[in-house]
Amino acid sequence: MFTLACRIIFSIVLIFDFNTEVSGGTVPSPCRMRCPPVPPGTISHCAELCTPGSCKYGLLCCSIGCGKDCIKGSLVCG
Repeated sequence: MFTLACRIIFSIVLIFDFNTEVSGGTVPSPCRMRCPPVPPGTISHCAELCTPGSCKYGLLCCSIGCGKDCIKGSLVCG
């Protein structure tokens, strides 16, 4: 139960943060959203919680160490 509550709160924070950073404009054409690198030593669950294209609210299906989850991407230009 605690894990589900944390996941819901984390998702809400990601949605709010994504909307405040990207709202009001489009990403320039040489730029695109990419999965952020997984920091060394990251400990995560090994569940595959998404597939490419299944995430909502502009989130990306990215590796989180062992499994995959919908997370906020990083804007990469060039």
